[in-house]
Amino acid sequence: MTKIIRTSLAVDFISFDVTLLQLGSTLSFDCYIKRFNGYVIIIEHGTVITEELLQKINKSGAIYFHKPELEQYKDYCTTYEIPEDVIVLSRPGSEPESVLTLDEIVANIDLLSLQLREFRNTQDKLRLIYKNACNLMSISFNHQDQELPIHTLELLIDETLRLIVGSRILLVDFIKMMPSTYKTECHSVNVFILSIFLGRQSDLQRTDLQQLALAAILHDIGKVGIDASILDKKGRLDDDEFEEIQEHSKISVEIASKNMIRSKRVLDAILYHHERLDGTGYPERLAGSDIPRFAQIIGICDTFDALTTDKTYRSRYSSFDALKLMNNEMTRQFNQAYVKSLIQLLHK
Repeated sequence: MTKIIRTSLAVDFISFDVTLLQLGSTLSFDCYIKRFNGYVIIIEHGTVITEELLQKINKSGAIYFHKPELEQYKDYCTTYEIPEDVIVLSRPGSEPESVLTLDEIVANIDLLSLQLREFRNTQDKLRLIYKNACNLMSISFNHQDQELPIHTLELLIDETLRLIVGSRILLVDFIKMMPSTYKTECHSVNVFILSIFLGRQSDLQRTDLQQLALAAILHDIGKVGIDASILDKKGRLDDDEFEEIQEHSKISVEIASKNMIRSKRVLDAILYHHERLDGTGYPERLAGSDIPRFAQIIGICDTFDALTTDKTYRSRYSSFDALKLMNNEMTRQFNQAYVKSLIQLLHK
């Protein structure tokens, strides 16, 4: 697949089905695919259409060319006997939002490193990563077969680490783009990114950050096994419901293991992210240093995000008030060194 040459945001495009490309033909116009931030080149003019190329772009469904190159498209149709009427005029931003398939989301993330090069502003880069991540987790939570796109998750983690560790982006910049209303898939992404920031602040090495990030993004994946009426309940859970939802950390580990995640550090971080230093957490009521380091970090980020988003039974706390609560009233539950690191991150 050819590299992304540029992104176009305000030019008319014409779409046609990818299956119309003829094997062995040579294009006299650039072809684009639609991505979140506009249209990006996927095939340069002069490219010979090979079987391998067709397979790579087939998941895109539709590809586009610039309206000014309509004559070149017509010449292509004439040469290869393709009906010219299988085209649809399309303008960026004029199309309704569609629900992406898993294949489309995977294709987006496969191209993520190239798309990120189009941006100079680190906040724009993080915003693109965030949208990709939320889409990926949304469809992962809706897959009842519990098969996860692990390779794609790892690509996403690598790009996120490269941006956060390798740039001067601030946590406060990320906080500003977090949605105010709680959604399970966005919560997972919030905890994932918050954990990277906190792990970086705690001087974790790259390999450690990769494992922490994988555990963080999957920490709640077990909620796919919890009854939707409990997850969507408008109000506080009763004792039986709370007991059921506590099972999500064990289910998360089962799903991660099913998807060939074997790292004990990752699995333990997922399993124990609701344990608390005073022994009041679950599933095993671990206390103090018995709680793995990664689980402590994820637990703090999980709580911070939960406090700063609107719930059906309460309004969200401000970042300041959430950290004040965690620093003053939850001192026995959380490692205060990590809480203070989070406070420092938000004051940079």
